[in-house]
Amino acid sequence: MLCNGPSLLFLIVRSNWCSLSLKSTVSNPSTGPMFNFKSLILIFLLSIQLSGCGFALRGSDAEGLALGEIFVDAAADVPIAALLREKIADQGLIVADNRERANVLVRLTRENQGQRVLSVQSEGKVSEFELRHVVDMVVVKAPDGEFARYSPGLQSNRVSVRREYTFDDTGVLGKEDEASILQREMRDELARTLLVRIIASG
Repeated sequence: MLCNGPSLLFLIVRSNWCSLSLKSTVSNPSTGPMFNFKSLILIFLLSIQLSGCGFALRGSDAEGLALGEIFVDAAADVPIAALLREKIADQGLIVADNRERANVLVRLTRENQGQRVLSVQSEGKVSEFELRHVVDMVVVKAPDGEFARYSPGLQSNRVSVRREYTFDDTGVLGKEDEASILQREMRDELARTLLVRIIASG
């Protein structure tokens, strides 16, 4: 998997590029060598893989300093908080361990995962579901050099991720695995969405 790290990704890119470089150009007397379709496909696929692994160019150090220390404020029944802390750290930002000395407060509440029926077959069997993963979020950023504090009556925003999938009772085990995979992907997407909102608050 390319997600094992940039070094592994570099080796794979280098290997594929070198192997293609011997056969991915054509000689044109007027314009010289040019990429063929296979080279362009390789570049496109690698860009998709980088995006899928969550690999992204980080902002400048100044951006991280501008946000300051970020405290994720959540109860034990909000498990998405742990993943969000990991993504904050992965982005090169500072995760605060003290609410009183944080420059940004992120309160997460009412996390919920569920599903609802979208369509039913004529014989009454469910054929399509919608999966959802939601959490309420509040972001408070203090003025430069100060510590963040919640204001009375502060309203939260609901952040949600939804997916649809079809259900076939002839392959129940396979569909259960598919639903589990979708739920994991939704959890990761929800954490990334929360992170984007935190960065945007700065």
